Amino acid sequence: MNRPLYIIAAVLACILLVMVFWKPTMSADQLVKLALTAESEEVQIQATQQLSQLGDSGIHGLRRVFKESKNVEVVAVSIMGLSRHRDYPSMLPIIAKLEDPEENVRYAAAKAVTRLLGRDHRFPVHGTQEEQAKIKKTIEKDWEQYYGSELFKYNERRFDLPD
Repeated sequence: MNRPLYIIAAVLACILLVMVFWKPTMSADQLVKLALTAESEEVQIQATQQLSQLGDSGIHGLRRVFKESKNVEVVAVSIMGLSRHRDYPSMLPIIAKLEDPEENVRYAAAKAVTRLLGRDHRFPVHGTQEEQAKIKKTIEKDWEQYYGSELFKYNERRFDLPD
């Protein structure tokens, strides 16, 4: 007869613990605000990583962080997040980041391009501007060909999100 009381007490204790310690996840808008305005670079990076974990609801926030952030590491993390989600609408701005003066951003853009095109162009992150420009032209040409292909049309149907 005492056993049901123990079960009820345990269930109530669990509910109480959840109510006290459980914190709902932040919305995409809240994470974008943190990624763009938090005083700590670590918090900005964590917010950007959390945006990429939200799935489809985080992509628009990642795009905004990618465009607006002045923090090199946050931009790099947003690029990787967009590539993980196969965000093809961001491809041209990502390709443009291959010319970024910051090495980490160029590296993230090169990795993202590889993921989105499915081909490693071996972009010379540490190379000369001439070497980088040559590979960037190859990447732009490959993107142009891929963009018009049946494979892209198939992927676009699978991954397309409105801007």
